[in-house]
Amino acid sequence: MAPCTSYHRRFLSLSFCDALRAAFALSVLTATLHSSGGQQCQDYAAATIDCEYLGFPGSYLNKCGYCVRGSTGLDEDFGKDCKGLCGGQATRDCMGVCGGSAYLDPCSSECIVEDAEPRTVDTQSAFRDCMGRCIDTGPKAAPSPYVNDSCGICLRGGNAKDSIYKDCTGTCYLPSEQDKMAKQKCGQCIGGTSSNKKADFLDGCGNCRTAKAPCECDNGQTKDICGVCGGKAGSCLKLTEIKPTCAPANKSFEMTLYGAFSGEAPSEIVCVFRNATDPEAQIVGPPSPGIGNGFLTPSNGKVSFVCRVPKGLPEGNYFVNPRLSRLGKEERRNLTLHVFDASIGYAKMEPSRAPYRSVENKNATTIRIKFSGGNVPKFPLYCRVMSIDTPKQKILPVYPSGIATLQNECEIPLPAQSQEYIIFPTLDGLNPTSVNFSFLFYATRPQIKESYIHSDGGAVIIVFDRDVNISSLQTCEDMLTDDTVMALGGADYLLCRWATKHQLIVFLPKREKSKYTDFSIHPKKFIYLYILTFHHCTSSSVV
Repeated sequence: MAPCTSYHRRFLSLSFCDALRAAFALSVLTATLHSSGGQQCQDYAAATIDCEYLGFPGSYLNKCGYCVRGSTGLDEDFGKDCKGLCGGQATRDCMGVCGGSAYLDPCSSECIVEDAEPRTVDTQSAFRDCMGRCIDTGPKAAPSPYVNDSCGICLRGGNAKDSIYKDCTGTCYLPSEQDKMAKQKCGQCIGGTSSNKKADFLDGCGNCRTAKAPCECDNGQTKDICGVCGGKAGSCLKLTEIKPTCAPANKSFEMTLYGAFSGEAPSEIVCVFRNATDPEAQIVGPPSPGIGNGFLTPSNGKVSFVCRVPKGLPEGNYFVNPRLSRLGKEERRNLTLHVFDASIGYAKMEPSRAPYRSVENKNATTIRIKFSGGNVPKFPLYCRVMSIDTPKQKILPVYPSGIATLQNECEIPLPAQSQEYIIFPTLDGLNPTSVNFSFLFYATRPQIKESYIHSDGGAVIIVFDRDVNISSLQTCEDMLTDDTVMALGGADYLLCRWATKHQLIVFLPKREKSKYTDFSIHPKKFIYLYILTFHHCTSSSVV
């Protein structure tokens, strides 16, 4: 049997070290301690480790805990960085400076010294195109597709002798400033920095004044939906759009009508619903009280008002039209409202869970969920979303916030942290279908980047790939299973400390008897769900 020893995770020279590497492999998250003959694993200065006895003729243990020289093929300073620190991370830069900041330019392969006076290289422009990409400087190399035009704007396929960002006065502008450029019109260079004003050569419709073309709207005005220059959609009755276009049966809800309504107040306008199978049978709905404070809402040359769909509207398709009064003029545009059975619902939603971090979703900012099965008609879908921790009386966000375009699908924004949502599919953005679904945005478990045994065998060191929420993880009992705590002698003999938020140190007690102990992190108490298993070896055998 070999004496008690421990090996650094990077020491992979011989076959039994391969076994140790397998024991330390992060894929299985384990590490193994070994001791011998009832001895305790001490520091290397105690000379309890005989490298020759372990199968390394002519070798000895260096200060970093490696068997070096002799048959190992390792030099005396193996394990040290360029500053002489065991396990350190310092390296020499391309100038040979330990811990230096010089670096190799990827395009010129020249060693660049940061903050040098004067700088070794300024722009390296001979090795890059105007996009900053490396280019081939060989004699047969193809030219870069990107060139600076005559205004210094980098363009793909641009012309160095000309620029689309140079106006007729020869003035260059940024791409975002094209509206400021002078333009060649009516045989003159007009606007911009030229002395020719637009109003002297162009009418309100943009026509050359010399052409004497008719201009319906002067002074830059536009026609409203009724064709009136600068009008406010008050001279005709015309319906252009309704929202929503779907609604559940036997439930009252508000509908918005867009168009022009002869300048009438909402109190003088009603909604008329006619069953598509019997257009002469009408149902009249009065405007919703208080909506718009009695005024039409203007938007993009048209106006809108809100009316309430009466209760008891049965399932079916309905033509929707505005009427100026119950006995007056009616616009027979016949836009269709689809009234569906309120008991419809999807059978399945996929996926039902996803990591919340964008980097783990291919840098996307949303997650697309798909619904299937059930008896839901094929119309663009909205999703209402509620966190399980949110009071039900709070208004639920609706996605998308604009016009829905996807059938049986929704895109939900990624949250700022892990949480569980309840997803309510809805065809009108208000009333959910009969079945809702749970969706979990979860935090992926931190991965073990490195794990190893300290050289004196008295501690396990675990390094994670990210910071861990350690607020509730302060003692070994918070992190280790009860069986592990008892097997290692009880909580009074154990000590767990976070060196940083991503490095945990577990100090192990000394053992006098030959025994293996499973060393496991508690899957329920730990903030992230994973299990590490170490074997605390106090026997004299080397596995």
